[in-house]
Amino acid sequence: MFGFLSVSGQKRFDLAVKGASLDLDGKGLAGFASEFDFTREEVRKGWWKYARQFGSPLDMRTYYKVTIPATATDGNVDLLVFTQTIEEGGKTQFMIGLKEEKYKAQAEELLRVFKKDFYIQFYLGELKLRELEAEKYADQYESALLEGEKFAALTLLNTTKQEMELLKEEIRKVDM
Repeated sequence: MFGFLSVSGQKRFDLAVKGASLDLDGKGLAGFASEFDFTREEVRKGWWKYARQFGSPLDMRTYYKVTIPATATDGNVDLLVFTQTIEEGGKTQFMIGLKEEKYKAQAEELLRVFKKDFYIQFYLGELKLRELEAEKYADQYESALLEGEKFAALTLLNTTKQEMELLKEEIRKVDM
């Protein structure tokens, strides 16, 4: 259980979103922000990967501009979404905004959906690592000759399985 707490304990999902202003090349843009327990670069990479599923992200150095085709939004015109990541005190503020005020609710929902997906992907990655550890400990148990070795392998296997259950619980919390 210690391994899970040390790796994932600092990565707690919180769906809180607040109003924010993005500063894009000296121009302010109203939008929304949410805090991530990850580095700026991890969030930027996660957004890039996520945004490519439905749009065309363009790195503008200090922010991303994502063009969402009209076919993806059931609209008549392409939609431009602007995002910015700022690292503050070991956490990252991820901000999203649109020039079109009438799509403000959709921008907020996009931020929430991205954050859920980001954390679920993180927890799934951690879960996969624990599964590999569990397989290793199971193999150690099967090949152990001495009772002490079997006991040690079984203890590690049980601890890893508990960590896996905690990760599954975190995924369920995020997915609610």
